[in-house]
Amino acid sequence: VTLFNHARARDRSHYESFRPFHDALYRWVEPMSVTPFSTAAMERVLPAVFTTLVRHATTPAWQVDAAAGMFRAGSAVAVEAKTAIKLRAKKADPAAMSNVEREIDALENEWDEAARTPSPPLGYHDGGNERRRLVKSFSETRGLWPVQTSMRSVEEDVAAVIFDPLAPGGRS
Repeated sequence: VTLFNHARARDRSHYESFRPFHDALYRWVEPMSVTPFSTAAMERVLPAVFTTLVRHATTPAWQVDAAAGMFRAGSAVAVEAKTAIKLRAKKADPAAMSNVEREIDALENEWDEAARTPSPPLGYHDGGNERRRLVKSFSETRGLWPVQTSMRSVEEDVAAVIFDPLAPGGRS
């Protein structure tokens, strides 16, 4: 609830231009389908979520770039991150649990394998030529997992043909 004072010009302006202001604001908001734990969402986001949970939701020792190379499957930090993701998935979409478990187990094993390869050492991100990268943006070639850096423009362009059953020939 917002209380406006009709005698104040600023309050009156907010009241009088409420709809045009919000219409202009919504023009810049892109509609996006949010289907958590769908296959496409997991491919794009799960590696970033898993990495972030390991790196930032545990002890500060995991925040150092070189800590990515210390990761081991089945370790306490891996179990903690996996459990957090699985709990969230169970709340959001219980039917997707088997897919989530399969994907997160695969990520854990990939990270473990990459961390065990000694040379060059594994880092979270840009380590120059001295480190291999755990994460990369979709446009980059160097790195283990492509991750999003923005929620904008995540879908590729798709050519669509619209059929109109009432139009001659069925096309519009």
